[in-house]
Amino acid sequence: MQVSLLYYRYPSSTGGSRAFDRAETGVSWSYRDVLTFGLSAIHVIGAKNQPLRGAADINLHWPLAGHFSLSAGAGITQSLAAPYRPYHHVYNSPASHAYANYAYSSRTDHYSYGHMGLLWSDGPWRIELDRIVAAPETQQQWANLDASPWIATISWSF
Repeated sequence: MQVSLLYYRYPSSTGGSRAFDRAETGVSWSYRDVLTFGLSAIHVIGAKNQPLRGAADINLHWPLAGHFSLSAGAGITQSLAAPYRPYHHVYNSPASHAYANYAYSSRTDHYSYGHMGLLWSDGPWRIELDRIVAAPETQQQWANLDASPWIATISWSF
């Protein structure tokens, strides 16, 4: 079992990334360093009258030859900010009621994600390279944040 407390603060001169500033607490259960299941509660910094957001994920590190492992995982989380929906046009019905036409009008308050990659570990050192993916409906609802689909992690445990 592992308990975590994380604080994310993103620097920005425009303030646009402040919507992602958050404090997060979580608990993870690991089975033989192969399978890990985690639950988290997230508080958006500066959000007023907003309940905690939840997240859950599962990860697998399957041993390969030498110090290498296959790394894979999937998760779901409640959105930190409202999804972006492009506005197309307004039209009037025969009864003169105005209607808005959105490209993606079904709003969801969560998104799902996953990763797959390769992990190398030796003693306290761990290096991991993963390809990150999000569910197609998530990619359509959110504005393009130009985030890289690849992530590299180098860590040392003490």
